[in-house]
Amino acid sequence: MFDNAKDVAVLYDSDPALGFLFIAAPLMVAAGLPAWWVLGATVRWLDKRRDKDIGELARDAAAVVKDVRGGL
Repeated sequence: MFDNAKDVAVLYDSDPALGFLFIAAPLMVAAGLPAWWVLGATVRWLDKRRDKDIGELARDAAAVVKDVRGGL
């Protein structure tokens, strides 16, 4: 697929690296999205518990894990 993209880029008088980038960029974005979703969920979870200390955060996290395990 990457070779074909390079060939198509050359047919349009463009740099072969542009064809490679045309294929690779969406794949890199798709691979990185889950990490951003996890990071965003963590930040939102911590923001909801802004006024709690570390012990209360640990109890909340344990409750979430218990709920998830109970649902499986």
